[in-house]
Amino acid sequence: MHPLAGLTVAIAATLLCIATPAAEQAMRVHFLDVGQGSATLIESECGAVLVDSGGENNNDFDSTQALIDEIEEFFFAHPNLDRTFDLFVLTHPHADHTRGAYTVLEKFKVRNAVTNGQEAGSGKPGQKSLHRAVALSEESGGTPIGFEPIRVAELSEYGLSNEIVSPLDCGGNSPKITALWGTADTQGWPAKDARNQNNHSVVMRVDYGSASLLLTGDLEERGIAGLLAKYAGTGMLDTDVYLVGHHGAANATTTALLRAVSPKVAVISMGDPDRKTSWTAWAYGHPRKAIVQQLNSHVAERRPARKVSVATGVRAFQTISINKAIYATGWDGTVVMEATADGDWKRIRDQSPTVASPRNTSAQPQGPRKVDLNSASADELDALPMIGLDRAKRIVAYRAANGRFESIDDLTKVQGIGPGTMKEVRPLIEAR
Repeated sequence: MHPLAGLTVAIAATLLCIATPAAEQAMRVHFLDVGQGSATLIESECGAVLVDSGGENNNDFDSTQALIDEIEEFFFAHPNLDRTFDLFVLTHPHADHTRGAYTVLEKFKVRNAVTNGQEAGSGKPGQKSLHRAVALSEESGGTPIGFEPIRVAELSEYGLSNEIVSPLDCGGNSPKITALWGTADTQGWPAKDARNQNNHSVVMRVDYGSASLLLTGDLEERGIAGLLAKYAGTGMLDTDVYLVGHHGAANATTTALLRAVSPKVAVISMGDPDRKTSWTAWAYGHPRKAIVQQLNSHVAERRPARKVSVATGVRAFQTISINKAIYATGWDGTVVMEATADGDWKRIRDQSPTVASPRNTSAQPQGPRKVDLNSASADELDALPMIGLDRAKRIVAYRAANGRFESIDDLTKVQGIGPGTMKEVRPLIEAR
């Protein structure tokens, strides 16, 4: 990332809501757009947590590049954090949750790690890389990475929260993280449910004062039933914001769970259904129409009514209207929510169209200028949301090889730029 001076205030507005530090005494949760997969970055005044690191990888979208671009932008705006995650969680070893783990470990520091302890499945290379990092840190003679494998049999009726699972200590209000589920005791379960790694997903509750968040990984119906039984009567599942299970799959959100959670806001981490290729939301049929309709009935807060694309089956979609506070990375790009300790949540990108200049704290109206794909430098392109320096250099290289961009839609011809990125940058670019 490079300084924003000289760029349009409109672009600065978009970047500031993603990258600037949260207000004092606030927590931000960044539901990162990694395509069909999941990665959530939790930001406090004194540290950061990353939950999952995977998404789709095909000719149209590279989730690892998208993830690293977002993290690089985040740490550039937070130099005090020394490119360090206080906690790195992998909910379960499936590739759409672990694909970027090796690269995260290569580029950033990690102080503590949580997994379900398993090493099988499509995402085992990422899970193993985190386990190896823990083992190597113990042999290096330096400070070892704290590690907690979550097993349900070892959890109390209020879960587990210790210095590894919940390492952020900011003084005053600090996020408290509690592990509620992991590798389950499958006695009495059908063999198919017991083998299903989704049912062994690490489930985490995050509290910040009176604000709360629930992340359930890809937990499916059998695991959900166990989760509900374990915490019945404790209120441990009653949370404000719900990261919808398994990318909005039909078998990962139940009416009983929604009643226990009673969410104000729901966020779905899933890919852009317009990408009609393998390993995508389109290929899996996410999010399912019935789940989105359930959410629209149970979520308490509202957003402006809009039409969204939902699945009636694999590779089958239709458009419906929603009016509740349901967000999805496949519809909205990266979703950033900010919580205050009194329990108030707001979506950062829904803020006023006036912003403070990075060099002048007085509010200024957004200007009409856009970045011209045919003349912008790599530094200017780097400052666009979701682009990053690597993609910016590819854009410049494409321009050098092809003469110019005939239209802004030609941007999708650049490797790694797909419909999700276009949704973010389209209002900010032109091809003159």
